[in-house]
Amino acid sequence: MDSSDYTQAKRVTIVGIFANLVIACVKFSLGIIGNSSVLIAEAFDSFSDIAATTAVLIGLKLAARPKDASHPHGHGKIESLVALFVGLAIAATGVFLIYDNSLKIYYREFVRPEYIVLYGIIASIVIKIFLYRYTIIAGKDLNSPAILANASDHKADVIRLSGVFFGVLISIVGYPVLDPVFAIMVALFILKTAYDIMKDSIADLIDAQMPEDLISEIMEQVRKCNDKVKVTEIIGRRMGPKYQVNMKVRIDPYVQAIDGTDELKKLTDCIQAEVPRIQGIDIRAEVDSVKAQKFEEEFRDLVLGVLARYKDQYHSYRNMEIHFLELQQEVHFDMFVDPGMSVKEAHEITDRIEKDICKAYRQAQVVIHIEPCR
Repeated sequence: MDSSDYTQAKRVTIVGIFANLVIACVKFSLGIIGNSSVLIAEAFDSFSDIAATTAVLIGLKLAARPKDASHPHGHGKIESLVALFVGLAIAATGVFLIYDNSLKIYYREFVRPEYIVLYGIIASIVIKIFLYRYTIIAGKDLNSPAILANASDHKADVIRLSGVFFGVLISIVGYPVLDPVFAIMVALFILKTAYDIMKDSIADLIDAQMPEDLISEIMEQVRKCNDKVKVTEIIGRRMGPKYQVNMKVRIDPYVQAIDGTDELKKLTDCIQAEVPRIQGIDIRAEVDSVKAQKFEEEFRDLVLGVLARYKDQYHSYRNMEIHFLELQQEVHFDMFVDPGMSVKEAHEITDRIEKDICKAYRQAQVVIHIEPCR
């Protein structure tokens, strides 16, 4: 996450902290005035939101730290760790609400709240809706798991508060037993939200494969950038808001080494320019073995053809070996010349042979050992 993204994420998080502080104070005050244990419990839930949001702010600051020798991939995983913490906090709230309201039903401790409690709940819902919309937009824009987790928390709060509102309303008009029943139903939604957050954050922490839509997006860019490259494997892991990608591609044999390196560099730059969710990509090339065998046979025929053109200028050749390297074709052999031939003349012959071979396959590497006939 760069400095501008971190500044935006920090602003969103601070807004959430202050808004939750206002909501918590309103709930706690009206809960005491209106004789509502549910609203008091909601106040403590808001205080837990403040603690979780503060943890998100700390996580964003740590995740924004640049790469170093100990963390070559950066500190983006901290965001996923913080998102897991937020999910656990939401889950704890859901478990508490189920436990507390189950006791109320068991012991028949039903409390008839005052109407003023409803105004506090409505105000809290309005603020939470604003927070959710504000946070979800920023979270998607930054692709931040921690910010998105906070947005899910705000959404869960809206759902829960809506259930609490109807429960309190029905309790006021004469059916107080439905208050804890509604609270338990809403708590189940909270646990579902917590599960979704923790599932995604745990997947990020254990380096689960990146989403299929991102893989398809990368494949599409490969086709646009270089349709001669065949992708054989794509592995990606999330590092904060972006992904680190390792990709293997299959290329045609006999691509000149430096040309191959340039092509892979161009492909890397092209993908990163068009897919902003990628933090870095490492492309490894492997040669098509079937084509390699075919081209090796063609290359051998080429070398033999060149040698045949110069057969009257040397005595013989022996020990020819052809090696197919990753991005080059290498041939080396011993060439025997007449004992009376000067070193200069012998090198002129081998230079011409090498030049002719490389003219046809400029990525070829030719090594000729000159030996005098005995």
